[in-house]
Amino acid sequence: MSVMKKFCLGLSFVLLMYFGGIGIQSSNTAYQGLGAVSVIVAFVILFALFRFIKTNMSAFSSFIVFGSITLFILYSLGYLKNIKSFNAGDTVAENAQSDGADNTTDASESEEQDGGFLAKLFSSKNSDAGFNPEDYPFEEGYADAITGSMLRLNNLRIKLLGIEAPYMQQTCANKFGQAYTCGQAARDWLQEWLQDKIVKCHIISPKNNGRATGVCFSEGYDIAAVIVNAGWAVAYTKNTDIYVPYEQQAGENKRGLWSGTFYKPWDWKKLQSRETKIKIDVPGSVTDKVESSLDSILGAF
Repeated sequence: MSVMKKFCLGLSFVLLMYFGGIGIQSSNTAYQGLGAVSVIVAFVILFALFRFIKTNMSAFSSFIVFGSITLFILYSLGYLKNIKSFNAGDTVAENAQSDGADNTTDASESEEQDGGFLAKLFSSKNSDAGFNPEDYPFEEGYADAITGSMLRLNNLRIKLLGIEAPYMQQTCANKFGQAYTCGQAARDWLQEWLQDKIVKCHIISPKNNGRATGVCFSEGYDIAAVIVNAGWAVAYTKNTDIYVPYEQQAGENKRGLWSGTFYKPWDWKKLQSRETKIKIDVPGSVTDKVESSLDSILGAF
């Protein structure tokens, strides 16, 4: 096997493994599928390459090559990055109550530094770099909770950016396995927390029919972080990852929804849309059949 062919195989393995790892770590199902296929092809190429070069390497060289390839595979699949970000995520979660809004900005910046070329190219989160809610216009006053992730402030319905709470009609199971309307429970918890607090919401999206998306604060706390940390909402990572540490802490401490079992709101919605209504024709009584037969006979005359 020529040196050029070995080089091409090696380069193909590196590219397929790297971009395949990014795809597998993506939240998009299509990218995950493509990533898995890329990783499988990369391992096939690696196997073919080793068949040609293993006989020409000493024990020490084999150890260096195999070790380097193993580290590269772990890095591509995200294991090394997950180890690195785990402690950082814990630090953010521990400081959530004291640092408030300033902490979320730091978390956003650290998340943007992670990931590779495809993640930045295809992810909507790349627009969050340098994002500062205070650069946007705001509404201020007393607010009411419409749901666990939506407020009414000055007659404006404001969806909290980056989180999702259960739907109002959604049911979950508590720690005893009993069903309850978790959407209403999330709304009630948030309403109680908002009681007698002045709320300031920076409007991120244009107002449309009395609705908008925003980042809201009260008494130095990011309200979205507060309810996710309490376990009554979850991070919506298609918008931003900054609330993931709060969700992790809520899950570890079995708070709110995490004290029992539940579907995340988008999964619950998919399940509801898949439900089919089955129409069952119940056979009529004997009397109905007799009357039907008489009507047919009389109709013949």
